[in-house]
Amino acid sequence: EDLYYRLNVLKIRIPPLRERREDIPLLAHFFIQKFNQIHGKSVESISPDLMDVLTKHAWPGNIRELENLMNRLVIFSSDNILSAQELPSELKQTASTELLTAERDNKERELPFRTPEELEDYLNRVEKQYWIQVLRNADGNKSKAADTLGIKRTTLNDRLKKFGLL
Repeated sequence: EDLYYRLNVLKIRIPPLRERREDIPLLAHFFIQKFNQIHGKSVESISPDLMDVLTKHAWPGNIRELENLMNRLVIFSSDNILSAQELPSELKQTASTELLTAERDNKERELPFRTPEELEDYLNRVEKQYWIQVLRNADGNKSKAADTLGIKRTTLNDRLKKFGLL
């Protein structure tokens, strides 16, 4: 319980991946770039059939499940384009039986982030707002803020410095 109350300073509700399917293509491409660099691969894109499976999957493991799947697909890819044939058998089975919970418009939806850089910029803005709120809750007292979070003051200072809040 103590850990929960230390971390429960500011609640930020991030909807599960199944509620924001429009983020899946952006995240999938972001993870491809990430794992291309890590594994020295050159995967360029995702086939429409695989993207269809990804957007229809329920993602009970949320973004972590998507990240792990993309890592696996990039590692075992033998082509520059990932396809549904490369899916693990357990995902192939669920993909064939899953349906979208709501009908999608036929209109093309604009993604909130068009590039991985835009996603990273957005996440940095959210994190900066978090640290601002942490300081507000502690009345600007950095020692109190660090104690409330259960972190060292030097760690807090590092985060504040990163976002220009010192």
